Amino acid sequence: MPLPGYPYERTHHWVQTTIDPELVYPRSPRAGALAPEEWYSVPAWRQAPVALTATTTATTPATTAAWSGRCLVFAGPAAEPMVAALRTAGADVVSVIRGESYGVAADGMITIRPGRREDYEALLAETGVPARVVHAWALDGEPADGVRQTLAAQDAGFHSLLDLVQALAQAEREHDVHLDVVTAGTQSVTGHDLHRPEHATVAGIAKVVPLEARWLSVRHIDLEDVVYDPAPLLAELTAAPEEPEEGVPPSPVALRAGRRWVRGYQQVPVGPARRRARGPARGGRLRHHRRARRHRPDPGRGPGRQGQGQARADQQVGAAAT
Repeated sequence: MPLPGYPYERTHHWVQTTIDPELVYPRSPRAGALAPEEWYSVPAWRQAPVALTATTTATTPATTAAWSGRCLVFAGPAAEPMVAALRTAGADVVSVIRGESYGVAADGMITIRPGRREDYEALLAETGVPARVVHAWALDGEPADGVRQTLAAQDAGFHSLLDLVQALAQAEREHDVHLDVVTAGTQSVTGHDLHRPEHATVAGIAKVVPLEARWLSVRHIDLEDVVYDPAPLLAELTAAPEEPEEGVPPSPVALRAGRRWVRGYQQVPVGPARRRARGPARGGRLRHHRRARRHRPDPGRGPGRQGQGQARADQQVGAAAT
């Protein structure tokens, strides 16, 4: 019996666009499948030059131009030195803190509830879509101990960023938006500095969101500890985000002991797999040896069970013949 066809069957409904199909990550000039010995690579951190203004928080023409508009800063107690440095640099900071209910204080500070999408939408309706957003809630709190604390920490990190990005996507924007995500101890650079791995999940936002939203750029800045010098952080926030190398995803920026580190990937050479010579099945030689011994006559012991049976049969045949 004939069934009705799909209403869009054989009909072209592709949305025409002039956006570069390569999106953020350009296609590598090499195409096709890689050889198996080229499948493996490891993260490799390299030291990069620090910004020229990393030694001071004083106002300069560069900082004034970078912070000319309004900036939303998701900040807790650990981010207060950063907020003070931003205001000294001339930024129009609107602080966003966590609380039990949504509200706007007399000084302009806004309280929202983590995990409540409607609060993020109300925040943007109150302030408008800014050109700069700094999210530093992940600096607060103690390191997670166990699965429950790790999941709870996502409300101040990954889930908060996801709600923020979704609210920005639905808001009416007149310009592009740049988002800086500030964490501490989520990257292992020196081997002894990974103490907040529960917030390493923010890397998913930093890598994936720019692929889906061309109007949004994201940079992940990881500090060594929650006690930090605000000058290098301010310099990094002021500097323009670096474009990733061709075919390489953007790297987080790790600030460690006055040095700036970026991550790449180094290929690990792996030789061709050596094929093991095929031999008898496990225990096959032993079973064959036992079977050979069972059928081999032993002149010292006389005939076995089969030999005795054959002797009795011969005797019966001889008796019948006589």
